[in-house]
Amino acid sequence: MDRRTFIMTEVLNERGYKVTPSVVRKALGRFDVRVEMAPEFRAYAIAEAETLLKAGRIKTMPDWDRTRRRDLIEQA
Repeated sequence: MDRRTFIMTEVLNERGYKVTPSVVRKALGRFDVRVEMAPEFRAYAIAEAETLLKAGRIKTMPDWDRTRRRDLIEQA
C-alpha cells in the first residue's frame, strides 16, 4: 500500500468511516489537481473583493497579477 493510501485510510477510519485501502486508492486516483489559477477562480476572487470593497472591509482592489504567488504555483 502506498503512503498516501495508507494515510487517507487511517484518517477516514479514525473518523468512523470504514473504508478499504482499495476504495481509497480508487478515490485518490480520481482527483484532478490543477495548479494554475482557473479563469473562474479569478472571476470569483474579483467578485469577492468587490463585495469587501463596498462593505469597507478593504480599501482598494487587489492587483491579482501581483497578489498571486507564482513561485508557489511553479513549485507545485
